[in-house]
Amino acid sequence: MATTYSIEKFLQTIPGSYDKLKDVISKIEYYGDWKKIYEVDVIIKHILTALLIPRRTYIFNPNYGSAIYKYLFEPSDIITYEAISNEIDTVISNISIKPGTKVNHDVLFFRNKKGFRINITVEHKSAKRSLDVDIDESILTIIV
Repeated sequence: MATTYSIEKFLQTIPGSYDKLKDVISKIEYYGDWKKIYEVDVIIKHILTALLIPRRTYIFNPNYGSAIYKYLFEPSDIITYEAISNEIDTVISNISIKPGTKVNHDVLFFRNKKGFRINITVEHKSAKRSLDVDIDESILTIIV
C-alpha cells in the first residue's frame, strides 16, 4: 500500500496548538531545510507570495496572485495610487485570513526611479508585524 504525503499532513505533525495558524518556509539552517512559522508570520508570508505571483499563473486558481507589476511604469499620481491600493485590497480579500486580523497598507512612490514601495501592517491577536515590498524594474526579471 502506497503512503501518501501531503503538506497538510506535514503541517499537522508540527507541534503546537491545534488552532494556531502554522506553515513552513524553506530556509537553509544548520538544523534543517524548513523553518516553522506561526500566526502573523503565516499571514505575512501569504500576502507576500500572492503579491509577487502574477495573476493567472496557477491554472487551477487563476484569481490567485496580483497584477501589481503592471503599474510599474504608470505615472505617479492619485489614479495609479488608487489602482495599486485596489489591487492590494483584492489580493488580501482572496487570501483566507482569520476574523479579527487587521491588515493595513500604504503605497509610496519612489522619487529617483520608476516604482513604488508597499507598506503592509498586519495585526493578529497580540502580534503586529510590518512588511515593506519594493516594486521596481528588478521585479520584471523575476516575473518575465
